[in-house]
Amino acid sequence: MKQQIWQESFSRWFDGPNDSDYIVLEIHPSAIRLMNKSNESPQVLTL
Repeated sequence: MKQQIWQESFSRWFDGPNDSDYIVLEIHPSAIRLMNKSNESPQVLTL
C-alpha cells in the first residue's frame, strides 16, 4: 500500500516508501459530524 500511494513530493519529509516514519493508517469511521453555521447545531451522520 505504501508503494501504491507514494508520491515524490513526500520525499520532502521521508526517505522513501520504505522509511519507517512513513506509515499508512486505515480508518473506519462510525460517524461524520458536519459543522453548520455558528447558530446551528452540528449534523451527525451515522455510518
